Amino acid sequence: MRLEEAKRRMGDRTRTGSSGYFTNIVLKNPHRSMTFYGRKGERIEILLYLTEVRKLDGAFTPEQFTPVYFINDRLSGWGWDSLQLLKEGKRLGEDCQSKLLEAQRLPKKLLGV
Repeated sequence: MRLEEAKRRMGDRTRTGSSGYFTNIVLKNPHRSMTFYGRKGERIEILLYLTEVRKLDGAFTPEQFTPVYFINDRLSGWGWDSLQLLKEGKRLGEDCQSKLLEAQRLPKKLLGV
């Protein structure tokens, strides 16, 4: 599957459902995307989808995200374990997780619709 088709199928919003004070909060997805290049020049694009919401305080942890990655515009895998199977997987996983941890607070523009 190609990148654009996967994005279309996955959608660009995530609903949190009802819990307490909040009802159907909608967040943009993928939450973040990153592009890397492999040793042989292959383009590796990683989309990080928020797949688990524990609290709506914006302090998301990497475990709450599912990476979906593409090599040269083709779906190659998803999940942290799958990402580790790439030659550069450990480094890519660490880079993704550190980028997620840099942005601890949920930007207001991600809330609503």
